[in-house]
Amino acid sequence: MRSPLSVGGGILRILSKVFVTPEKSMSFDELKDIMIAMGIPDSDIRLDASREEAGLDSIAVVELALLLRSERGLQVTEDELAAAGTIGDVAALVAVR
Repeated sequence: MRSPLSVGGGILRILSKVFVTPEKSMSFDELKDIMIAMGIPDSDIRLDASREEAGLDSIAVVELALLLRSERGLQVTEDELAAAGTIGDVAALVAVR
């Protein structure tokens, strides 16, 4: 009889799906697609643009953080996004998550 703790066993397989989140990252183009879906004009989303120039005010930062968590599984906080000075900084943050 196979132990539920053996490799491929029930308990370990279930726990690994519940508690282990694979590392994910996001490219600038993927971030840009999300921002465009939020209603931010394509032309405003440049690596050198400040958050404000790109239209990422405090409400948009909250929305972006929620989308990154819910749709991509990236654990990025509103505070981390708000601390990013440019869209390039935001892109660098999500690239390592």
